[in-house]
Amino acid sequence: MTDVAFINAFTRFPEFYEVMGKELASASFAPCPPLGIMYMAAVLEREGFSCQIIDCDVVPDSMGRLSQLDDVGLVGISTCTATYNSALQIAEQIKRRNPSTKVVLGGPHVTFTAEETVTNDCVDIVVRGEGEETMLELAQYYIEGKGDIKTIQGITYTNGGIISTPDRPFIKNLDALPFPARHLVDYTKYLHPGGIVTGRGCPYNCQFCAAGPLSGHKYRVRALTSVLEELQSCYEMYGIREFSFVDNTFTAYPERTLQFCNLLREMDLPVTWGCFSRVNVVSPDMLKTMAEAGCIQIQYGAESGCDNILKSVNKGITTNMVRTAVKWALNAGMGVECSFIVGHPEDTLETVQKTLAFVEELESYDAHGRVITNVGVAVPYPGTALAERADELGIKILSRDWDRYHLIDPVLDTKYLDHRELRRIIFDITAGGG
Repeated sequence: MTDVAFINAFTRFPEFYEVMGKELASASFAPCPPLGIMYMAAVLEREGFSCQIIDCDVVPDSMGRLSQLDDVGLVGISTCTATYNSALQIAEQIKRRNPSTKVVLGGPHVTFTAEETVTNDCVDIVVRGEGEETMLELAQYYIEGKGDIKTIQGITYTNGGIISTPDRPFIKNLDALPFPARHLVDYTKYLHPGGIVTGRGCPYNCQFCAAGPLSGHKYRVRALTSVLEELQSCYEMYGIREFSFVDNTFTAYPERTLQFCNLLREMDLPVTWGCFSRVNVVSPDMLKTMAEAGCIQIQYGAESGCDNILKSVNKGITTNMVRTAVKWALNAGMGVECSFIVGHPEDTLETVQKTLAFVEELESYDAHGRVITNVGVAVPYPGTALAERADELGIKILSRDWDRYHLIDPVLDTKYLDHRELRRIIFDITAGGG
């Protein structure tokens, strides 16, 4: 019998499928294992609870499988903004089948919308922030009858009114966590199964991103020996040969990055990997060392082709830094992906055109297609400055239909561009294959 079930809510990008076609959309949004709930399941299993994971993005008839949860006492549903409505749909079905099941929602979206979320009758608890320790205490409370819900940090619930307990401190020692419960998912269902977290959080404060506010603008890292032990475990137990280090900025600490590469080379494993980075924390020598250690792909957040826009969104980089970092990576033998956003609060038609011209410039650096670019529209996700300071930034948020909160469906007007212009720009980019 399962004590706790974890569910990864399914993704819906209806307009993306219309514009791009299902085949291309599937390739662009290839599912990766849900590491967040895999970590939580591992923590609970270590304490003796039996767990299962249902990833609705890859499990056929995942909604039908909810009937298997009728005897499960506690269900945790992981959701981001784009999956919030589907998470509620799942919660409603679980509650309809067995009202006594306790339903918990967690993830970045509900961390910033906890009080709104918990007003839904199908949601018993919202977990704010990191969920491992909180879900363990909730399992002990609901399943074993231990503890007092009022003393569980980092939750929001209703009891004659909305109650939010104090925030739970961030986990200081990430090495105290077990490796994610990979045995609870079917790795053959994922195009990119080799995701590894080497650190959590982001020290930056970009206007359009919630990673900084979500993590207290700090980057906490694991010991490299633990990271490499996990990598070797994935290699030996699951046959994974391609890895992705999913930290927001894997290269934030250059010396640590170099040390990692040297240790990985000493292991002499036939693996390749990619990572997320920033153009202000790389160097030619670092990228060369990374490539020699198996790095074949690096992703930069370029965001705009205009220096004044980059400054206005607090990105802390320049277009020349982007040019240089892309060339350095190509010279090291890597592929490069650069992501851009149009519809920043200070964007105009002129600055957008400069951004699109910059995209073409970067792509021209390599005749073999090793520079990949993607362009999306600014989205006022909860927790971002776009959402929290909309009036101050001169933007008007047009919708709170969370299904529309993805990169091709404008839900805001700026001072200089309205949603119709942004929709046309994004449509022209996607229709043109950009």
